[in-house]
Amino acid sequence: MSTLMMATTLPCFAGGPRSPKQPRPPITTVQSDQTLGLSRGQVMTLVDGDFNLHSDTSVDGMPMSKGYTKDKLALLEVIGDPSNITRVMLGIVLPKGNESARITNTALLLRVFMNTAPGWKESSRWILEAIGQVCKEPDHKTAEIVHDHRRYTLAYLQAGGVALAVTHE
Repeated sequence: MSTLMMATTLPCFAGGPRSPKQPRPPITTVQSDQTLGLSRGQVMTLVDGDFNLHSDTSVDGMPMSKGYTKDKLALLEVIGDPSNITRVMLGIVLPKGNESARITNTALLLRVFMNTAPGWKESSRWILEAIGQVCKEPDHKTAEIVHDHRRYTLAYLQAGGVALAVTHE
């Protein structure tokens, strides 16, 4: 079974119940010298046509590009110099009753995650376990791991979605 098919069978990705009283994950300040060693182009591989990215105000003095999908159910933010970024954040909504949007947004999450984890052989296993953790276990609102100087945080959102943040560690 593919990673996408396995992910879409987990409770919050499949439209199952989840407690709605969850806080949003904290946003951390990133120093400009703490880069991910990735370019914006690497992050956008296989999702470039899905997001209408545009330059926005700077964050901590660094440039930020952000964009929504056409249906406004996913938001991607890429912060830092386009050749060497400092932070990536993807937020997706998993609307109940809209199976197509759930599958599309789950695929976007997996693609962006895989793009930020080049060469990490166990990345598929971790993301599936993380999705399962934040979707099934009411006491676990986030799942985190540090790999190759990058902190990956997956968090359940009150609005019925999931956020992925990738920062320097």
